[in-house]
Amino acid sequence: MTVTITPLTPVFAGEVGAIDLRRVDLASHAAHVVDWPVPEGRLLLRDLTDHATQPQFLYRHVWRPHDFVIWDNRCTMHRARPFDDKTHRRELRRTTSLDLPLPASAQASC
Repeated sequence: MTVTITPLTPVFAGEVGAIDLRRVDLASHAAHVVDWPVPEGRLLLRDLTDHATQPQFLYRHVWRPHDFVIWDNRCTMHRARPFDDKTHRRELRRTTSLDLPLPASAQASC
């Protein structure tokens, strides 16, 4: 069986849903900036990654029993750490929500 995967053109910057939040799509798998010379694009990506991963912007969770952690994948750069799945049980549940503006009646009660 042959599977053809159509490459996607990533969005480098944009807005997050209906909320007023700007984002830059940035992660370790970003290889280049579209329409930029590769060396300059990679330097920009490196500089942005260096900035985004400064200690004051990092959160590392120290797990305890019954912890519940939630984040927004639309504006979070996250990296998994090594995990011993033969010794520790991992439970992951995913919830996806549809980001719609609140109706006027709901906004008045907030």
